[in-house]
Amino acid sequence: MTYPFLFLAVFLAAGILLSSLIFLPLPLLLFLLLFSLTTAWLFFIFRKTKFAFFLILLTTFLFGSSLYRLTDRNYENNSLHQLQPSGYVDFYGTLYKSVSSGKDSDTLYLNVEKFSIKKKNKRYKAACG
Repeated sequence: MTYPFLFLAVFLAAGILLSSLIFLPLPLLLFLLLFSLTTAWLFFIFRKTKFAFFLILLTTFLFGSSLYRLTDRNYENNSLHQLQPSGYVDFYGTLYKSVSSGKDSDTLYLNVEKFSIKKKNKRYKAACG
């Protein structure tokens, strides 16, 4: 096989794409992921390699879909994402990644500890999945 990871990469990307277009609940995706993985192992143990291969591709598809759904849920639950500032906001924290220079702006990656809106400091509590 010339490109051994081609099918896995395509199915992973297809799972991410489908999950970005259609909402599927994360518990259902995780259940289907574990079910297809264990079924693939059973088929592999009993030497049914074609079925095992297709189930591994399905598992990769479900993994991409559940990975996207998990990161999207964490992003949506982030309290800074839900913040609707009406004016200027100051952020205080630690720089955790070097600055990315863009054409018109620079991007800073901060571990935010607190922020202030209209000179009122507010503690930031991270929302972890």
